[in-house]
Amino acid sequence: MEKYGYIRVSSKDQNTDRQYESLLKYGVKSKNIFIVLIYLNQNTPMV
Repeated sequence: MEKYGYIRVSSKDQNTDRQYESLLKYGVKSKNIFIVLIYLNQNTPMV
């Protein structure tokens, strides 16, 4: 059974590297890692 990973960062101060390395160590293949970057500025209302 294939493993899949999901990485999400919501600020420019966060980094995907540590999460990515952890998923690889857990046995998730690189092709099965999905990354979502969500950057909102302070003036953008959250809905």
